[in-house]
Parts: sequence; structure tokens; C-alpha cells
Amino acid sequence: MGAPITHIAGLITAILLPVTTGGKAVMLPKWDPDHAVAVADAERATFCCGAAVFLQDMVDRYERCDAPVHRLALFMCGGSAVPPSLIERADAVGVKAFRCWGMSEAPTTTLASPDDPLEFRAYRDGRASEGVEIQAVDEDHTPLPVGEVGELRVRAPEQMIGYVDQNLQAAQTDSDGWFYTGDIGFIDEDGWVTMTGRAKDIVNRGGEKFSSQDIENALASHPAVSTAAVVGVPDQRLGETVAAFIVVKDGEGWPGRTALHAHLDSQRLAKAKFPAYFRQLDEIPRTMSGKVQKHELLRLWNETLAIAPEPP
Repeated sequence: MGAPITHIAGLITAILLPVTTGGKAVMLPKWDPDHAVAVADAERATFCCGAAVFLQDMVDRYERCDAPVHRLALFMCGGSAVPPSLIERADAVGVKAFRCWGMSEAPTTTLASPDDPLEFRAYRDGRASEGVEIQAVDEDHTPLPVGEVGELRVRAPEQMIGYVDQNLQAAQTDSDGWFYTGDIGFIDEDGWVTMTGRAKDIVNRGGEKFSSQDIENALASHPAVSTAAVVGVPDQRLGETVAAFIVVKDGEGWPGRTALHAHLDSQRLAKAKFPAYFRQLDEIPRTMSGKVQKHELLRLWNETLAIAPEPP
């Protein structure tokens, strides 16, 4: 089990699923990828769920062929942005991974299946679970047509009763029972939900606003990149510009700005979204549940990384 038991994914995996299915849950004292791979082999584990970082750690080891014969068969991925390239890499080493969407306030909002086509598992975030309503809405909370991007709101059987903080309650719920998630995405004609970012995870470059998620996904698909995180950093002329923090795969060298920009161009990323700055890190700061701590990246940028030299 990757996610801590205090996280909703850990609660579901460690308690709710074993109780309802009669299955066995294997819990680790802390996340150690090498130990996790060994335990999965020893216990013949078949399923795990958690943030993308846990799947990535296991796929990295499976790709190096330093893992035992038995491998996880299924991985349900959510809790943070999931690069499509990671799902594709998992599939190549025999792990059927699929994306889903939920939160502590409404846990299993969408679900997918390992039997769904790889394209759907990699590029979409599931369909509404039974009894769940999902709508994409504009700034006035008016529902948008199919395929249009907006904030996603939900009404669900598993939805929380409400927040203790009444200001937060008023800001994120309405009198009709909708919960406004702060996640940005769209719903297609077949009901598939696709996340495109967070309402607050936006770079405002000279008045042009865009999500960091598609930049991160494009960078993560580079063969030398293990992890990428993008934030907006202060810029005297534009107000904000794009900074990318990169962890390279074991055994790979720094690809360089020119190669990274060429790769982004091959991914048809708009030039305005190209990072103005690149910094190489040994690891990306994360919470215990695997979510990237972008406020910490911004703090590191302001304190030290803004004046640090770019990798050669």
C-alpha cells in the first residue's frame, strides 16, 4: 500500500476494501520503493492505489529489471496529476494502471477499469461512479456544454456532510448540494472525465493564464525525465513566467534546455508555455500522500534557486 492510512486512498485500501472483499492488505511502516517491490513479490500482491509517485517508483524498478518475477497486476492512480506517459510505461512492464478522481470530501467520484483501452486509462480520469453527478461549470456556476473546460462540481452519495469552517462551507458548496472541487476539466459525450488542472495551479504569464499540468505531462514524456513539476515564478516584465523543476531518471544525464524545448515542440506545446527556467533536483518535495508541494518549490526558488545556475 503506497498511500498513508490517514489519506482517503490508504483508508480505502487498508480497511474498506479488505473488509468488503475478504482480501488481505499489506501495510508498510513507511514508503520505501525497493522494500515495496520485494513485499509485493513475497506476498503476491495484485493491487495498489495511490498517487503517481508510488506507481512511478515501482515502474522505475520494473523497467530496470531489478524486480522479482511477480509484479503488481493493477494500480489505481489518483490524488495528484497523473502523466499519461506513466500509465503507458506501466502498461509496458505488465502493470495495468488506470486513473480515477476523488477527494476526501467525495472519495470515489469517478472510477475506471483495467479492462478499459490503454488510451482511456492514460488520458482520461474515469467516469462517474454510481449515483454521482458531475458537471463542468463556468465562473457563474452555469453548466457548460459537453467537451468544454470548466470547474468540476459534484453531488455524490459519499459526499461529506460539510465543513466545520462555515466560510469554507459557503465558498465550496451551494444550497443545491453541489461541491465545487477547484479541479478544472471537461466531460465528453460518453461521460469520461478528463482533468486539465487546478483552479489555483495557474501560471499568469503577461495576462495569458494556463495550467501547469499540460507542461508537466509534456516534460514527463521525455525519455530522460523521471519527474517534472512546474510553477509560476516572479518576472519583472511579464508578472510571472514558467519554471520547471526536473528529476532525471537513474543513469540518465541532464538533457539540456535545447533538447527539452525541442521535445516540448514535438509535443505541440504552445511556445508561451515553454519554461523560461529549468532547475534539476534530486527529488521533488511532496506530502506523505505523494502530492507535489508547489508552495515549497516556490519558497526554494525565492530563497536559493532563482540565482542558482541552470544545469549545463
